[in-house]
Formats: sequence, C-alpha cells, structure tokens
Amino acid sequence: MRFRVIHSTDYFYGAPVSLGPHIVRLQPRADGTIRIIGHGLKVAPEPVMRSVGLDHNGNSVTYLWFAGPTTRFSIESTFEAETSRTNPFDFVPDAKFGRLPVEGPPELAACRAARDQLAEPVLALSDRLAEESRHDTLRFLTILNGRLFEMIEHDIRHEGEAHPPEKTLALGIGACRDIAVLFLAVCRAQGLAGRFVSGYQARSKRPERHLHGWPEVYLPGGGWRGFDPTRGLAVADTHVAVAAAPTPDGAMPIEGSFTGAERSQLTYHISIKTD
Repeated sequence: MRFRVIHSTDYFYGAPVSLGPHIVRLQPRADGTIRIIGHGLKVAPEPVMRSVGLDHNGNSVTYLWFAGPTTRFSIESTFEAETSRTNPFDFVPDAKFGRLPVEGPPELAACRAARDQLAEPVLALSDRLAEESRHDTLRFLTILNGRLFEMIEHDIRHEGEAHPPEKTLALGIGACRDIAVLFLAVCRAQGLAGRFVSGYQARSKRPERHLHGWPEVYLPGGGWRGFDPTRGLAVADTHVAVAAAPTPDGAMPIEGSFTGAERSQLTYHISIKTD
C-alpha cells in the first residue's frame, strides 16, 4: 500500500518567544517492510542549524536549533512511502516464547515491567486472558487485541498524557494512546516486552485525521510486531510508523521548549491518501 501524508503543525504564541532546541520525529521508520519514496520537512522560522540522526530508541529524528524571537512556529512534514507486509504473522516464534509467562530479553528491560509495578485490575485481566488462551503467547495477543477492541470505546482526546491503564480499564473509553498503554501493561504482566508506536493508519471512519498510536510486542523469531486494539487487528500494511519508545513521551512527534510567553496555541492538520 502506498501512503502520501502531509502533516502540518502550527504553534501560536501570545507574545514573542525564543525557541529552544527541538526534536522532530515525523520521518517514516524504515524497518524492511516500509520503503520511503520521499520525505520533506519545512520549518518556519528557519532554524539556524538542523541535523538528522537517530535518537536513543533508534528513531529517525531531525534536531533543530533557533535564534531570534517569533510569535509562530510551523512544521510541515510530507512523505510518500510504500508498505509491503501483508501477513502480520509471517514468522515462526522462538519456542521459548511460545508459552506464558515468559522472561523477556534483559536488553529490553525498559520495555518490560515487574508485576508489582502494575495495578491489580490489569494483573487480573492479564491472568484471565492467559488462562483463556491456555498460555499460548500468540493466542493471548490475538485475544487481548480483540477483547480491548470490544471492551474499550475508542475516543479522540487532543491533549493530555496517556491515562494509566487501570483508569482506561475502569472508564471503558480512551484515546488510541490510552488503549495502547493498557495493551502494553497487560502484556508486561506476562513478561512480554512492548513499546508504544506513533504513526499513521490508512483507514478511518472520521473525516478528520490524527496521528495514531498502537503497541508493538517483541517476539523472538519475529522481532517487533504491532497490534491495533482500536481496530482489533494485527498490524500489517495499513500502518506507517514514525517513532517507537517504551513510553508514549519518547514517541512524541515534536519535542522542545520555548521561553518568553505564558500561553501558546496548537493547531494541526493531517492529510492521508493511500492506494
């Protein structure tokens, strides 16, 4: 599937401000199943320096530095990319990870969590689904994905951090980032390593498009594999990831600071075309 995406972000300030260094995570992630045909990044005011590289989570990022006052800060990311994975289960998992609970790779400690760090309702749901799946890892992930799609109503919340997983579970409603964080917590209760992903999805029932968030779970033999509990589907060629991190703040599309004004206003527009 071919994606053509335009993502415009505008910040307006009540008084002239000085922009601090910024990090932009809006370039598609090339992971062997996504071919980047082209990518551009327009920034105003023009930064005095920009540099591209990888952040500590391996995401492609653009670093920006500014000088001089401004009352507006705009970023427009455009890209064309082609996805090729049509079967989300095109792998044979390592036999040691076939049954729950598992002991995740020590190098992925930041993507895991001890059970005593998780709330009791999350542990109860995780253990119940593990029993239902007969402790089969892939069956557990499939059942979890479908169950959260049925249990949690997907809503749009433009601002704010992701809710704690137990809050989303109690409310029965959440934004994509809330549901992804709940999915990850349920997986981590069984020893699985997972991370939060930001990016774009091909289809939406809503006319307005938004940056999307979903979880990925590390499965030896298959690597990082995505699931989208807002749709109840395993991720294949209908999603394009731009960043991934153990927590949502590490996958923010734009990260930075400013000084000189008490208030700012954010607007954005996203256009996604696929064929």
